[in-house]
Amino acid sequence: MHLITDLPHIHRVMKQMPNFSISSLSTISSFFIKRNIRDSFSAIRHLSALPLTMQGSSESLLQVAENGGTANAKNALLALLAQENNQSTIKLTLCTYAVDFASNPLLQCVLDKHNLPALPEVGCYLKYQGTFYTIAKESLQVTQPVISDIEITPQQIGSFAQRYYQHFAEHWLQLEKLHHIWTVDKIKIVKQECLQVMKTCPWQLMHSPLSI
Repeated sequence: MHLITDLPHIHRVMKQMPNFSISSLSTISSFFIKRNIRDSFSAIRHLSALPLTMQGSSESLLQVAENGGTANAKNALLALLAQENNQSTIKLTLCTYAVDFASNPLLQCVLDKHNLPALPEVGCYLKYQGTFYTIAKESLQVTQPVISDIEITPQQIGSFAQRYYQHFAEHWLQLEKLHHIWTVDKIKIVKQECLQVMKTCPWQLMHSPLSI
């Protein structure tokens, strides 16, 4: 695990990342080429227009390209697209961070009710030249610093990421001296409560730092 000492923030993906051509005959690249999408920025626009779901599923990344999916899946799809087109400087990383809702009163009320300072979270992001990017959320760029990150493959966004979250959440509870009264399972219940609040106010989905 690589610890980040200067606490870089998450940025929108089209600000500084390279706009590479899509020319590979591999599965994901072929999907975009058949739709006359021939560069990565056009692919990002396509993915951004698709639905952003709140829960993971068993759908393949190709299905995500067709129908939409979680933020993690969309970032993983773009990482795979970069991999297929020999863009080795674009990596997929699993980042850890602590989510507070100082700028979101509705969700902050949930934390206050449970007397929690924040929620431990992990999410999949693109890393390019030392900076983290996402195609799906905006609020992380100003509020949620990355604590640590590890490079993963697009195929590891499922069960591996879930195990990694379990490990990080346990460690975070110990650091916050909450492990005597809180368990990871209890933290997950609070997160689900936050997600239910977001479902009642769909506009919050695009502005929440929760990994979805």
